[in-house]
Amino acid sequence: MKMKFWAAVLALVAGFLPLAGQAAPDDVIVRYQMLFGGIHIADVEDRLVFGEDSTYQFESNATAIGMAALLGTGDVFRTSEGRLDQASQRLEMDRYFHRRKDAEQISEIDRAESLIRINYKGSASSEPFAAGGEITDPLTLNYLFYAFPERAEESAIEVLFTDGKRSRPYLYKRNPESQTITVPAGEFEAIAFKREEEDHSNEVWFIPELGMIPGRILIIAKAKIDFLLVSVAPIAKQPQEDPSGS
Repeated sequence: MKMKFWAAVLALVAGFLPLAGQAAPDDVIVRYQMLFGGIHIADVEDRLVFGEDSTYQFESNATAIGMAALLGTGDVFRTSEGRLDQASQRLEMDRYFHRRKDAEQISEIDRAESLIRINYKGSASSEPFAAGGEITDPLTLNYLFYAFPERAEESAIEVLFTDGKRSRPYLYKRNPESQTITVPAGEFEAIAFKREEEDHSNEVWFIPELGMIPGRILIIAKAKIDFLLVSVAPIAKQPQEDPSGS
């Protein structure tokens, strides 16, 4: 009887703990073409790195090309860092950073105070968030399913989105029908999630064949912005140094 009791207790506790030993996703470099109104204006390179301590670090560089470079629109550098929460299957972001020319946008999560601390071009503010809510930024939102592919089976994803400028709730709904997309990387079957507002829409096509990497990201607001997948390549793990020096 005692054995059964303690087995039940251990099973209950395990349900609230991270899944120990679960392998982290592979580190990869993901490249996109960025189109503005159908014109190729930038090349984007995203680096996704996952630590053995369940941390993640994403880095994105968008380099202006052609007329966009000549007009001096500026390159964009972004980072997101935080940890993988295996229990909730979330990318728990700690900090998001965005820089274009000399203008910086920062969102930092203060979980002790349940605040998102925002610094937009030197102007600081804070916004509250509900305890237990899922907070994302532009990078973690795009790569959530790469970290946790099972979540792509959900009919909808509801998050609080922050980009270093403000925070606002987003609701993405899954298209129940699989779709075929053609991008520079090739032709793929994809799962689409879409968010719609009065004057803005955002649709993302995730590719199961590539571990739920986004194959296409479409934003329609005042103009049409399209990100088309070019390639996905592994990042070689750096060998760890032997502390003994042998």
